[in-house]
Amino acid sequence: MDINNRELATVIWIVISFTCLFYYHRSVRDSFCNVIKCFFDKKVLFVIALSAIWMSIGVFILYEMNAWQWNNIKTTLTWFAFSIITMIIGVSKAEDKKKYFLSLFKENINIGVFLTFVIELYSFSFFIEFIMIPISVLFFVYINYNSLSKNNVKIKLFINIIMFFWMVAYFLHSIYLSIALFNTNWLLSNLIELFLPVILSLICIPFLYFLSIYMEYERVFSSLKIYFNDDDLFKYAKKLSLKSFKLNVDYLRRWNRNLRLNQVRSKVDLEKSVCDIKKLKDLESNPPFVSLDKGWSPYLARNFLEKDKLVTNDYHSDCDGKWWAYSRPLLIEQENLFSDIITYYIYGDENIVSELKLKVDINNVSISESTKNVISKVFDHLLVNSTKSTSIQASECLMKIPFSIEVDNYIINFTKENFISNKGYTLELNILIKLE
Repeated sequence: MDINNRELATVIWIVISFTCLFYYHRSVRDSFCNVIKCFFDKKVLFVIALSAIWMSIGVFILYEMNAWQWNNIKTTLTWFAFSIITMIIGVSKAEDKKKYFLSLFKENINIGVFLTFVIELYSFSFFIEFIMIPISVLFFVYINYNSLSKNNVKIKLFINIIMFFWMVAYFLHSIYLSIALFNTNWLLSNLIELFLPVILSLICIPFLYFLSIYMEYERVFSSLKIYFNDDDLFKYAKKLSLKSFKLNVDYLRRWNRNLRLNQVRSKVDLEKSVCDIKKLKDLESNPPFVSLDKGWSPYLARNFLEKDKLVTNDYHSDCDGKWWAYSRPLLIEQENLFSDIITYYIYGDENIVSELKLKVDINNVSISESTKNVISKVFDHLLVNSTKSTSIQASECLMKIPFSIEVDNYIINFTKENFISNKGYTLELNILIKLE
């Protein structure tokens, strides 16, 4: 439960920083008050209370298994204070829950956790820690917020070298003291400290999973309450959704969207809408065969660019009865002020996709090398996966835009359209099936 010099210095600097900000900046003071008000909202307090109960039960089980001791309470409380809110906010914002939980698991099971633990195991004298904390923060801020300036490359490299050697000094200092003070009790105690945050995070994941389901149902029910004027119909929709979708919030979201698209206003239509969603679920599990001369299976086409992190959302109809799907925009990392964006679309009817489209928004006057490489790679992947042809090289076609070619029963178009502001342009690759 002891507080080491680094933790004490950190707390003092936080108090000093907040005191100065509150005293000299009224906006910061007002924003902080708003955050506190939000924190004491009934729903927020309810979720935090539930998480506290869940984690208390988990810690009690660990205690009964001799995997938790009273001297671990500081680590436990620190983890709860700084991690649980972040996790709850993360799971509430994550669109793909499976990927979020997988990434959460990976974050807690990696070598970085071990290195961080070793570095924080022992601290230097209070004076050294008190001096180094603000210097480290300033270096970190400089490196992350001056990345747009090419003139600062040498300075950033110098700072990175300093930070690297400082981390090495922390690491070697902890290793030296660990060897010097080694004994059996020390080993057991610190092994528990090492793995405790990981264990607590893993214990928390089932709670977050059920919480995410609860939050999604709450969001959908709030939406349905506004959509249905009839209380009986609203209650029936709630019961039907709970009975039909249970833990599958992905299909719950689709069903909620389709209610509006199909103007569902009766119990019979509600039941039919659930059957339609289940039918789509079966189709996704066993995609029907589609001949290449007619188009592509929607449930295969949406994954053509999975390796490039451009997987579309579910294939669905819009209010005009047309079927389509699109990926989340992928930002192409670079040092320009505005990142270029690439998006993948598929279009067709209920059973067959007849058009594929890659759209790239170039937000800079001169296209960067990183964008060129990403475009060529993604365009080539789509051409190969959709047409099975390796004779077309995207890099060569991009030099000839606008460009159109027919290969077998496909029409392939490369087009370019300038922004109204003339400060960028849009590149498109369209692959269509020839109409007979």
